[in-house]
Amino acid sequence: MRDNKLKDFARELALGIAQGLKEAQAAYQASEKAGYPQTGSWKPNARKRAQRPDVRLWVIEHLRPRDAQAQEVIEATKEQTCRRLTEILMLRPHPSSAKFADCVSAALGLARINGWTQEDRAVPLFPNAPIDIRLVKPDSDAS
Repeated sequence: MRDNKLKDFARELALGIAQGLKEAQAAYQASEKAGYPQTGSWKPNARKRAQRPDVRLWVIEHLRPRDAQAQEVIEATKEQTCRRLTEILMLRPHPSSAKFADCVSAALGLARINGWTQEDRAVPLFPNAPIDIRLVKPDSDAS
């Protein structure tokens, strides 16, 4: 009996967390819905119950399918976005038309989505340009 109550508590806790509630608030709601008595110390007991290792494992088990579904949605959305940006690029508008800017934006967006940009790295604008290094001798008169 107690194990079933804990599993119900873990399921309700996972639902509360998935809805964006803070962990303590989700624990309070889960405690109510699982049927634990609301005595004078039910809130601290609900928080302690949420911290139990077995309850945490059950919460993870309940949240895992939602994470997988969310990842599938993200991948599908990314794929649809890449497909649409590629369609825009394939239009090959004339540079003088107003749609040329859309084509450039599509190329930049596609590069960002696929990680082709190097925004986080220092890349010289002209990698083949000569580098001018001058040695500056300190003035001995200045001291």
